[in-house]
Amino acid sequence: MSQGRVLVIDDEEISRVLLNKVLASWNIEVEVASNGQEALRILQPDRFELALVDLKMPGLDGIQVLEKIKKIDPAVDIIIMTAFGTIETAIEAIKKGALDYITKPLDLDNVKIIIEQALKTKKIAREIENLKTYPDQRTSFNDMIGSSPAIKKVYQLIEKVATTDASVLIQGETGTGKELVARALHLNSSRRDKKFVPLPCATLAETLLESELFGYEPGAFTGAVKRKIGMIEFADGGTLFLDEIADVSPATQMKLLRVLQEKECTRLGGNQTIKVNIRLVSASNKNLSEEVEKGNFRNDLFYRINVLTITLPPLRDRRRDIPILAQHFLDKFNRKNKKKVKGISLQAMVMLSQFQWPGNVRQLENIIERAVSLDTDGLITPDDLPEHIAQDISVITKSSSRSSDDDPSQSTLKQVIETVEKDYLVSLLKSLKGNVSEAARRSGLAHATFYEKLKKHKINPAEYRS
Repeated sequence: MSQGRVLVIDDEEISRVLLNKVLASWNIEVEVASNGQEALRILQPDRFELALVDLKMPGLDGIQVLEKIKKIDPAVDIIIMTAFGTIETAIEAIKKGALDYITKPLDLDNVKIIIEQALKTKKIAREIENLKTYPDQRTSFNDMIGSSPAIKKVYQLIEKVATTDASVLIQGETGTGKELVARALHLNSSRRDKKFVPLPCATLAETLLESELFGYEPGAFTGAVKRKIGMIEFADGGTLFLDEIADVSPATQMKLLRVLQEKECTRLGGNQTIKVNIRLVSASNKNLSEEVEKGNFRNDLFYRINVLTITLPPLRDRRRDIPILAQHFLDKFNRKNKKKVKGISLQAMVMLSQFQWPGNVRQLENIIERAVSLDTDGLITPDDLPEHIAQDISVITKSSSRSSDDDPSQSTLKQVIETVEKDYLVSLLKSLKGNVSEAARRSGLAHATFYEKLKKHKINPAEYRS
């Protein structure tokens, strides 16, 4: 996946060719222009995240191009490219709205650090803005979806916890939506207008995680040629979300403990103490109490981050949410892939509702995306689902495994299927505002059969009409 889209504006062909090749090798989409006029013809609102603009060009110079770009698309960040002799002019450009400057001849290591940091910051800011306006009428709490008793308890707890400033630990299996809970906490807190900064601890090596958290000064280590603002400092005033905090090394745990105790941090290679005001939200798919007992996690840090705890239920314990989640993902991937899959058949929905979902909501999302991508007849049926779902369901039904919403020891297979069927029909009518004809079409059932099932379950479509 592309890191972002960058427009390079430089009258020197060798610079354009070099940057085009190098940025593409960094998985960045690039377009080039040889002068300001050409760049303005290429530029369109929301087309680029970043523009690299040479300061000295014939016709429109870098400052003029900067001003015109900002009028067309104020959201584009601009980095000025300049020779050593014109650094003062580059600083003037920063005062007029440029993000930063780089000097020629280009130091590619330095260029990479500056560009990747700019694109990363841009991505975080865009995600926060998207969350504020995320459109989904089926969300029950911010961008979280579901109305089962198990997930409603989570909503209630978020509402209580969000208004405090205490550190929160979110526990739950992989794929249950821990980051969604963290974002919901942020958006319902007094810090909602500040930054929400997520950092995935499990995917970063120890040294990289430390530099991402605390930042660094030039010369702190090989390759550190420019000051980097760490995520702790970047999140000042807002919320820092550390995902899979159990994977943080003991050395970094100690530094993090100091941040929480003293409310200050120091960049790597620096000696300046920086005061920070953050709310820490952490998440783990491991039992942190057990990790403390094993000596893998500091006891004092555990109590600091575990002031309040939210435990997310696995999807198998909230099966009544599966129909509405599946429909949500169907709509999402229809839009993303420009497809027109009309719905999920009742038989396929029963299979989805009976599967154990070891990968939880994330696995359901992936399977619906796969089904939408492969579909050819406009309806997701059992044939569109992976074989292992059908194979595992036979094991599930034999053991009478069922959601914690029901008593599995009292449920026969027929009762289980009828419950799923009713939940599916209700969620379908809700999403279509009681339109029976469209609901029958999406379910893959004949109208007469659909009406029979509504009658059997005593479902009145009029209750769902707006």
